[in-house]
Amino acid sequence: MDPQFFRKGDWGSGFSTGLFSPYATSGGSATSYGLGTLTHELLHKKSVGGGFSHSDMNAALDAVGVAGGTLGRNDISDRIARLCFPGSSK
Repeated sequence: MDPQFFRKGDWGSGFSTGLFSPYATSGGSATSYGLGTLTHELLHKKSVGGGFSHSDMNAALDAVGVAGGTLGRNDISDRIARLCFPGSSK
């Protein structure tokens, strides 16, 4: 099994998490971008469809018409978030 690493402080709750983490709100709920990032990392795992590369994910996102070009965030995570987990403003 391929390990996935996350920084605990990015996924917690509290005022500073809500202000500085794109992954979680101050209440401790995951944002759509956080869920997109988690999904992105899970898609890399060998046990999930043999593991998908960035080019595989970009091709799939392009095929369903999800525009790219995100600045300041991981583009694939942002595209997955907008497609699969809409609703968070963060």
